[in-house]
Amino acid sequence: RGSDVTRLVGYFKGLANPPSPLLAGDANGDCLVSGGDVTYLVRYFKGLGDAPFRGDCR
Repeated sequence: RGSDVTRLVGYFKGLANPPSPLLAGDANGDCLVSGGDVTYLVRYFKGLGDAPFRGDCR
């Protein structure tokens, strides 16, 4: 959902709480929550990338 992108951007700008659990914001499966996840989601919503997935984060 577009609101997921908005929430992540707000989090990175210090305007929103982090996703809960934090790794729920990990759209690209690299076990980090970063700007790369925003890019991944935007590409997906534009039809240019694969659907978000959860990595095997431990």
